[in-house]
Amino acid sequence: MSGWIRIDRDITSHWIFKDEWKFRNWIDLLTLVNHSEQKVNLKGTVLTCKRGQTLCSLDTLAKRWNCDKSKVRRFLKLLESDSMIELKSEHITTRLTICKYDTYQGERNADETKVKHKRNASETQMTPNKNDKKEKKETIPTFDEFLAYAISLKPNINTEDVRLKYNSWIENDWSVNRNGKLQPILRWKVTLSNTMPYLREVEIEEPKELLLARKLGLC
Repeated sequence: MSGWIRIDRDITSHWIFKDEWKFRNWIDLLTLVNHSEQKVNLKGTVLTCKRGQTLCSLDTLAKRWNCDKSKVRRFLKLLESDSMIELKSEHITTRLTICKYDTYQGERNADETKVKHKRNASETQMTPNKNDKKEKKETIPTFDEFLAYAISLKPNINTEDVRLKYNSWIENDWSVNRNGKLQPILRWKVTLSNTMPYLREVEIEEPKELLLARKLGLC
């Protein structure tokens, strides 16, 4: 089956991510449901299966997930209790609907023309930001440049903290988290300067001769 689904990074903090079996089969459900409306012939009965839905019995899912039917039922009820899916009995099968399906596949379907138009309009108004993105990529320094600037601001800065900060910005596509949202870094020196107070310093031990001179009042 070809196609794609979109997974937000926040999934890593969701309860389902903590359980490998549940997470794997949740992803399986996202790929199993229809991305467009279809009609299905089941045992001589034609049923309409809408976008974000699948018609699938508990027995089928149990075989698919290599477990017993009771485990499938408990898992689906758990998802339903958290408003992640809706279940409806169709006598000969079960209709499963993914709640907020557009969250996982919301940009490649004709049903979302209005959403796409709104997105395109926003992109038109924000055209200058394309140049910002280009500028962002052009101004990403090497780690040596990053560290050198940090040391120029605070000579005894903890270099490991500087490295961790640099790596985190790189992993976030050269962006920083502000109020829960990633924002691109356009002037990294300014952003680093604002970050410096939160980075640790390394205590520099003075030579014994200097300490003795201080005690004798020679310096």
